[in-house]
Amino acid sequence: MEQRTKSTAASRATVRLLSAVLLALALALPTTATAHASTPAQGQAAVAFAREQIGKPYVWGATGPDSWDGAGLAQAAWSEAGFEIPRTSFAQADLPHKVQRDDLRPGDLMFFYYNKSHVGIYVGEGRMVHADRAARAVEEEELVDYWWSSLTTAVRPG
Repeated sequence: MEQRTKSTAASRATVRLLSAVLLALALALPTTATAHASTPAQGQAAVAFAREQIGKPYVWGATGPDSWDGAGLAQAAWSEAGFEIPRTSFAQADLPHKVQRDDLRPGDLMFFYYNKSHVGIYVGEGRMVHADRAARAVEEEELVDYWWSSLTTAVRPG
């Protein structure tokens, strides 16, 4: 009987320790990433930065200031607006604030293709700024049927 009591006490101590560890881990998780989405003014700041980059060359993996790839441009635009976002389009697409097509507002990030390998910055009125490929510079472009049909997700940084 005494052995069973010691074993039960040890099990309870282990459970309390694990509970404390899990609670500490939960409290340490960042909450700012899901606390709130960006404001319209911050989205406009990201758009203004992106528009200033129009005409600069596309270079795969470039993060500015003289050349950009799509994700590098998005990251820098949102940094200018006060938010740090991940470097790659794949990680950017995983930001928590998903946006439906009808709810897009300037500054929202739009991801294209099944693997989310391309990102554009929505500027309003059915247009985006993006760095698409080496043959083209950063540009503002109308979201024609091709782009709308390739859209897989959109997020609002914040």
